[in-house]
Amino acid sequence: MRLMCEFVVPIAVLIVVPIAVLIVVPIAVLIVVPVVVLIAG
Repeated sequence: MRLMCEFVVPIAVLIVVPIAVLIVVPIAVLIVVPVVVLIAG
């Protein structure tokens, strides 16, 4: 079981992290850009 965890966890991280980045980055951009425009404008 411990060996399974050692293999599964890094694979899960490698899969989840890029997906999370792809989801979070556009949301962050959608939030940050209007705020910056309001402050700069």
